[in-house]
Amino acid sequence: MPEPLLGTFLAFATVFQLVIYGAYTYKISGGPPDWDAWRDRQARIERAQERRAEREEQRREDAALLRQLAQRAAALKQLEEERAAEKAEMRGQEEKKKKKDI
Repeated sequence: MPEPLLGTFLAFATVFQLVIYGAYTYKISGGPPDWDAWRDRQARIERAQERRAEREEQRREDAALLRQLAQRAAALKQLEEERAAEKAEMRGQEEKKKKKDI
């Protein structure tokens, strides 16, 4: 017998609490927003989304530039190593010529 009464009491207590808390929340929030406030809020949200999208695009562009720079640096390093090897080879050939001439 106490279970149905307890369930009913809890249901009424929950509804009563929501009614009181809901009215209090509505009162302290100043009621529903007017159209200007709503439009301003939507505009702020849209600007934030645009800034976020722009930052993400800039990050992708920066990453692409960094990849290009890394590739270019690797190519330049390889070219420099090839030139150094060619110079060393030329010096070796010159030394061989000098030894032959002697």
